Amino acid sequence: MKKLLIFVVTASIVMVSTGGFYDAREIAHTVTVIAMGIDKGETMPYRVTFQIERTGTGEGAASGENSGNETENEKSKDVLVVEAPTILSAFARANSINSVDLSMNNVKMVIISSEVAENGIKDAVCEIASATEFKNNAYLALSLKKAEDILKNVSPEDEEYLSVYYEEIIHRHYKEATRFFLLSESYFDLESKGGDFVLPLVSKREEDGFENYFKDDTKSNLIAGMIPKESKHKVEFLGGAVLSEGKLKGYLTESEMLALSFAGGFFAPRDISVEYPGDSESFVIIKLSQNENSKIKTFPGEYTKAKIEITLSGNYEFIPEADYESFDKEFTLYLEKEIGKSVRSVIKKCIEQYDSDVLGLIDHAKIHFVKNADMERSGIELKDIQINPAVTIKTERNGRFTFG
Repeated sequence: MKKLLIFVVTASIVMVSTGGFYDAREIAHTVTVIAMGIDKGETMPYRVTFQIERTGTGEGAASGENSGNETENEKSKDVLVVEAPTILSAFARANSINSVDLSMNNVKMVIISSEVAENGIKDAVCEIASATEFKNNAYLALSLKKAEDILKNVSPEDEEYLSVYYEEIIHRHYKEATRFFLLSESYFDLESKGGDFVLPLVSKREEDGFENYFKDDTKSNLIAGMIPKESKHKVEFLGGAVLSEGKLKGYLTESEMLALSFAGGFFAPRDISVEYPGDSESFVIIKLSQNENSKIKTFPGEYTKAKIEITLSGNYEFIPEADYESFDKEFTLYLEKEIGKSVRSVIKKCIEQYDSDVLGLIDHAKIHFVKNADMERSGIELKDIQINPAVTIKTERNGRFTFG
């Protein structure tokens, strides 16, 4: 009996040491989630799309899931689609129905559909931002239609490193250190201030061109060229979505987002095409940089005035053949005036049409009062703040390209 017991114990040790652990996670069957899409569900509150990038050589196939009755056309080997009552339960369900484990450590982009945003994004943002499954910060964007359609049209096969693609579409046009677009900063705004901010807007490209759901009501001679239209991706970042108290209120065009980036100090250096003179169909191309953050100063009175100081530097890339000194003087004044006009227009639009204080002007006005109650008694409201942009541009001649 004693010998039998020794044999059983020895055999058990050998089996455990050579067979591995039952619940061990093997990297070959782990996939990394790069982006998430959040839509309204058909049978449950949320329909969550997980876009994946495989990190191992596992053969576990990812599949779309739509309450068990999806068609082959709805399936994509690069996305998982799950309906669930919460976002985290969708994550858990996606893991349970597939032969691979999802890792949320490297999520770069979270896209929320306008249908969800119209009712408010606070619940979704707070759930994601406070989840331990998310180890890093992600960017936040809104889609005009379904977020699922966006992610199905940006395929990991198109990029060697899909995570870099999502970083580039933000960093290429906006400063990295900005309170806009980051999920963590949006979470902070929602929790502490109620959530007045602007997010990038993305849409799917159709065969007959990019979708346009709104027209540029304000004539602008500044051509933003926000994000290059990549032919291999069937999506376009085409402007901005304005939120007030965490709810979608309206949209901004590419040119309006450009002006707002000047005012907010999150403009990244890039070429800008400027029609000069106006309505001439002649363009000057200048590479603008914003090395100094914009400064907002408020002055109390019968109407509170907000002065926004914007300082830019520029290198000409294409200029008309003309006397350079006179051209530079006239063009600089023209461009300063155009940018100032665009900045005033977009801020007024956010305030008057969308009741959204995207630049935090009320917070700046509070410095003139000892208590918030004193400000309330003074009768100062967001709509009464007068906007006065002051734009300064320092130009240099590149010297390599001119044309007549």
